[in-house]
Amino acid sequence: MALALESKTYALAICRNTSACPETLPLSVKHFLQLAKGYQANDLDQVANRLNIYRLLDNPMQKLSGGELQRVLLGRALLSKPELLVLDEPVQGLDVSGQSELYHLISDLKDELNCGVLMVSHDLHLVMAATDKVVCLNGHICCEGHPQTIQQRPKLLRIVWSVCTCSLSSVHSSP
Repeated sequence: MALALESKTYALAICRNTSACPETLPLSVKHFLQLAKGYQANDLDQVANRLNIYRLLDNPMQKLSGGELQRVLLGRALLSKPELLVLDEPVQGLDVSGQSELYHLISDLKDELNCGVLMVSHDLHLVMAATDKVVCLNGHICCEGHPQTIQQRPKLLRIVWSVCTCSLSSVHSSP
């Protein structure tokens, strides 16, 4: 998939939690990762080691914990060598410790791979604490800007906090 922004086309990888993997589908983690667009065998070991999922390669997808599944989904997206990584609620189903660990990993990967990250999240605390730009949506763009700017402007901060049912998209831009 490709996305055109500002007259440039980006390689795009989408990481979405698809935990509804039928019990009767004999799909190992390794085979799931090999289905990644642009998959190259020599990249699998590197990605599996970086995401600490190497020991899971022979496991069935249906037997993964929430944190393991999120890492495998992220691994599949990374095997596509994206310029823009789109993450839809990447910490869904994780405990607080797992959420923190995954957010740090995503931040590190953004820097290591020099790719942009577009993350959709309803976690207002995360969005305000760990992003470069916030776009608050509720049928339209309610407000946007750097989290610190929004926090310093009471009117914008009230908009963000009052639209609790809105989707918050956090954009991590590449340098």
